[in-house]
Amino acid sequence: MEEKERSVALFIDAENLIRPLEQRFEKFDLESVLRRIKGYGVLILSRAYGDWGFFPCRDFIRDFSIAGVEMTQVHSDIRGKNTADMQLAVDIMEHCQSKFAAEIIALVSGDRDFVPLVQSLRRQGKTVICIGYDETSNQTLQQISDIFISYQNLGASGVVIKPPVEPAPSVKPGAPIPPPAPVIDPREQAFTTLVEAINAIKRMNKPLIGGNANQVVRQLQPSFDFLALGYGSFKEFVEDAHKRGKVKMTLPASGIGDFTLDTISAAQTELEPAAPVLDYDTTDDALLSYRRLLAEKRVPLIPWKFRKPLVEHLWAYLEPRGEVGAMGSELVEELRNFALENEWNVSEEQVFKLIYTLNLGFCFKISGVAQRTTDIMNNFLSASVDLEQAIDFMQYVYLSGLKHADRYVKLKPEAVAELLFDSRKPDDVKAAQELIYGLVEWGRTKY
Repeated sequence: MEEKERSVALFIDAENLIRPLEQRFEKFDLESVLRRIKGYGVLILSRAYGDWGFFPCRDFIRDFSIAGVEMTQVHSDIRGKNTADMQLAVDIMEHCQSKFAAEIIALVSGDRDFVPLVQSLRRQGKTVICIGYDETSNQTLQQISDIFISYQNLGASGVVIKPPVEPAPSVKPGAPIPPPAPVIDPREQAFTTLVEAINAIKRMNKPLIGGNANQVVRQLQPSFDFLALGYGSFKEFVEDAHKRGKVKMTLPASGIGDFTLDTISAAQTELEPAAPVLDYDTTDDALLSYRRLLAEKRVPLIPWKFRKPLVEHLWAYLEPRGEVGAMGSELVEELRNFALENEWNVSEEQVFKLIYTLNLGFCFKISGVAQRTTDIMNNFLSASVDLEQAIDFMQYVYLSGLKHADRYVKLKPEAVAELLFDSRKPDDVKAAQELIYGLVEWGRTKY
């Protein structure tokens, strides 16, 4: 008798995911979300929550309609806030009380407000899958979910699509038949990743507990899925690895709390070999690659002759406003008008993303604290650094964006100078070199 496929109910906090992605220069990919979720079972319900009459949800009505996702309207107040979290939580609990409730609840959100909901669902015996953005998703939500899927890694895994079968090459009579390609056991691959995760946790000086291991394994192997491997939980996966002699697992003596784990022998704790570095034959090749990587991340790099005076004007505008600052939407309008007055070809989107880049560099204070926000338009922003630091931090964000897009990319001073300063003059190349040298230290202090 065939095993019955599990049922899945999908609930999407649309604005929670769409707005940060739009502001981080990425487009929400509903198709990848649905494809990944359908890999876990039969999708019996799909529902999305947002204020569909306004940006950013309004721009995705067609996508959700074509995909057959039910759109639940949740009206926003004058501050742009809505009660989607509350409505979504109520609907999930009502669904779980119904006769035909799904076995798996998939929640597309990284909001910490859903932590009590996920805890309640797991007590009811539901398997909970959460999809969220890496940097903004609540850490507790990631750890208590049965499966947390990074939105950025959706395209790296999901339903496997078999490539078309190619005709076998002709073999001459009497020629030796090549041996078949070795079959890789996905469980063995997952066990290897688990060992690598333990070593990585050691290098980060973090506790060797199950929650940390679960998170790092998913980072190292985005396609990791303990359900697909035949386990009911991450704990069961680790228990099997322990039985097979892959790792050492220790349960808490009291029976309460997370388990600990370690590698079996010192031989397994060797550092990974150095990663290959992507190098370039010429400066022009490097520059072309940098621009392509930023374009893929939808980062419109305003020419330096406009970008620098825009930041200077922004800081001059913020200075008399002190700690109170100004609403992000006001700053966008001010810079847009400034560009129009100077007859610069700079769009409103470019202005918005310039301010958001400064936000990513911790150049603003919100409520008196230097921090980043996913919603610059509806927050009061004041300067947290001086003008010179703001310009440097902005440049660091662009460089870290290149590293984020391709961690193996090599930063060449001449190409970086052309990218950031539109020049290869010696002084600009020297400034680019200093930015490259300072990038690691800046990232360590800011992140």
